[in-house]
Amino acid sequence: MKVLALGVTLGLSAGISPGPLLALVLSGTLRGGLGVGLRVAAVPLLTDLPVIALSVTVLSALPDRAVAAGGLVGGLFLLWPACTTLWEARTAGGVRPSGRAWSSTSSARTRGSSG
Repeated sequence: MKVLALGVTLGLSAGISPGPLLALVLSGTLRGGLGVGLRVAAVPLLTDLPVIALSVTVLSALPDRAVAAGGLVGGLFLLWPACTTLWEARTAGGVRPSGRAWSSTSSARTRGSSG
């Protein structure tokens, strides 16, 4: 029962989060009524099941060290776009609240001026 409650909670939180699926469900509901919206909302239950079953089957066949190594490689990969995004944000020019553009290479005194 506890696992079912956890699954329902995770499913509801994923189902109501903004995104393309929610837009599709709302669009289907508004165009065709509640029945169409419910059918559209149920599609991921059918399409995700084979992917989940295959993933669980493959991962259960792998040794624990391979799964851990995959997690480590995935974590390191996620650090790469994170660092890239931080670097680009640091070196990108911005727009002041006054609407005038400034570059990241301008001095702090110039950015702090009211002019």
